[in-house]
Amino acid sequence: MVILMVVFSASANERKKEFAIMRILGATKKKLAAILIWESLYISMSGGVIGTMLAAIFVFPFNVFIGDNIGLPYIQPSLLWIIAILLGTLLVAFSLGPIASAYFAVKVSRSQTYLTLREGE
Repeated sequence: MVILMVVFSASANERKKEFAIMRILGATKKKLAAILIWESLYISMSGGVIGTMLAAIFVFPFNVFIGDNIGLPYIQPSLLWIIAILLGTLLVAFSLGPIASAYFAVKVSRSQTYLTLREGE
């Protein structure tokens, strides 16, 4: 969660002028916040799906090897339990991104357009 907040903070800070220009062109404050929330949702969804796919690719084919290396028997859970864990993991991944970026979405939408554009000159 902390890492996601740092990443979304850096992203929002780098794009301040872009958001200021969007405000000048007519985007509402709610629209700017929605853009950041939706972007973070897409990033979280893709990260969650890719992460669970990679975990499945590495764990299921190599379960005997993993069990041998740690010196403990590897007991495969039932398919229902695996699906429940998968869905729970995806739910957490999908929800953490928008939660982590919500503060910065509000912060960006409340910033003053003129001052943001003049910043750094």
